[in-house]
Amino acid sequence: MFGKAKRKIMDKIESSEGDGAIVENVDSALEGPVSRGVDPFLWDHQEFGASRSRFREFRDRRDAEIDRFVVETNKILIRLEKLLRSGVHVLDSPALPARPGRKSLERSLVPWIADSEVKICPLCKKQFNVARRRHHCRLCGGIMCAKCSAYVSVPFSVSVLKLDQPGSHGLPRRAKARSKDDSDEAGIRACQACMDCLERYDKQEKEKKTKPAVVQLYEKMKSCMAEAESLQPVYTKMADSINLGDIQYDLEEAAHVRAKLLKMYESVDIISKKIAALGIRAYATGYLQENMFTLPNLPPVDKISKLQEERANSLARKAAEEKAQRERAMQERLQAAKLQQHRRQGSGDLNRNEPSGKVKTVQQTPESVVGNGWGPSPYHTRLFPRPHAAANRHY
Repeated sequence: MFGKAKRKIMDKIESSEGDGAIVENVDSALEGPVSRGVDPFLWDHQEFGASRSRFREFRDRRDAEIDRFVVETNKILIRLEKLLRSGVHVLDSPALPARPGRKSLERSLVPWIADSEVKICPLCKKQFNVARRRHHCRLCGGIMCAKCSAYVSVPFSVSVLKLDQPGSHGLPRRAKARSKDDSDEAGIRACQACMDCLERYDKQEKEKKTKPAVVQLYEKMKSCMAEAESLQPVYTKMADSINLGDIQYDLEEAAHVRAKLLKMYESVDIISKKIAALGIRAYATGYLQENMFTLPNLPPVDKISKLQEERANSLARKAAEEKAQRERAMQERLQAAKLQQHRRQGSGDLNRNEPSGKVKTVQQTPESVVGNGWGPSPYHTRLFPRPHAAANRHY
């Protein structure tokens, strides 16, 4: 007996020593110089081998699973609504003299699996006995034990089926007579699979109505940006007017608008910091650099009177310059009109003295010519012939 135990101990020691030697050999081989292609970086480039796309198979399976889930969920919702409409789960449902019991009515609405077909609970894999009874799911008719079953409350069912919304037919509300097989169960008994379908459907419906926190923050940030963009031109106009010395706007009012605008920009900055991990922070930072940092500054109070005085002087100088420019323009127009009138009179005199088909002789005295602005000169005497000479000339 002792020899057998000794041999076992020695075998264990030898096996441990052998393992240690193998480990040491491997370590020394790894620590030694790289040779014979041990280093993966020295391997030759390997081309990509044959491949096969599984996307079509995945898509078919996914579509089949989605269709199965939709069909099962719709079936469960229809059965749940039938159970609620029947009034067996409402304590004040209408009383009918020939109404069957609760379980009998549930069995007529949803077919149940026979008790003899199921020997163990399909969820916990425990055998049914006197202590562990069989229970049926009111939505699919399956069998499970009490611990593996759940109860669908009436308020939750009404919320899932949207029976509490305006326009939907409510549940019956009268006193009901109970039969001998009625039970005081708190809601509708269902299996865990049916309960999961209902909870998943309710979650999806709530997600459709409620927006994620990121979307809400982004919409709030965009509303602040839109309000700031509508207020910025007003402030810019006020600041430019005050800096020019105009008295159209008040300094306190402009300061109030500036504070309001800076508060909006601060809100944009705070909201963007909350969603910085999603890439929206960069967009908000660019917006602030483009709008907030380019706002014109307001002048101090002691400088307002000086700016207003400079504004008044500049307006007066501008008005004087405009007046002088108008006077110069008027003088130029008068001189041009006089020059044009003189030219017109001179051309009229030339036309009267030139020969034509029917010559009209007009005798002019030196006095009349002088009165019209022209005096006798040798040039005019040589240029224009005498009246009697012009009358005796034949053409």
